[in-house]
Amino acid sequence: MSYPTHHTVLLTLLYCLCFHTLKGQSYTNTCISKEDHKLIFLINEIRSKQDLPVLQYAQGLTYVAQTHLADLNLNHVPEGPCLPYSWYQVEGVTNCCIEASKPDWSCVISKPHELIDYPAKGFEVVLSLHEENMNAQEVIHQLKTSSQAMTMVLNQKNWSAIEWKSIGLSIGEKYAILWFSNYQETAQKIIICEESTSSIAP
Repeated sequence: MSYPTHHTVLLTLLYCLCFHTLKGQSYTNTCISKEDHKLIFLINEIRSKQDLPVLQYAQGLTYVAQTHLADLNLNHVPEGPCLPYSWYQVEGVTNCCIEASKPDWSCVISKPHELIDYPAKGFEVVLSLHEENMNAQEVIHQLKTSSQAMTMVLNQKNWSAIEWKSIGLSIGEKYAILWFSNYQETAQKIIICEESTSSIAP
């Protein structure tokens, strides 16, 4: 099974929690923006039209997405050799440069376990954003232009043998990150970030 190499899309997000959370630390207060919430709904709407089960919101995967987003905002150089699936300076995990010529996807799928003791592997889509202040509906429109991203969302081709049960995401000015897993977390209330919430990333 292989990962897609690159995708493109856009949006803005309010982040929560502190960066550099150590493995095992609680993430139960993780919040998402209203547009993030809407994007989860829209992704499930797309899946439902393909007779695929609705994905449960995963607070843990969302925390992993927010942490990676913060790391990319601080450290990723788009012109450099590393793809945005790379992890640079996150405390408590194995940081790695994911190169297109020889990607080590094991470094990616292990991150939920490394960060929060997640009991299953996670699979990530990183979208590089090129516009500003897009809403969830416009992000979906651009997401549909990436066939590689959509095959993961819809469990097609290389992803057909896996049944996604949960989703976590984080959408910012430069990147949008989606995490999928076949593990279903205990149902948790979705917490919407307040406008005054401090960002976990610059």
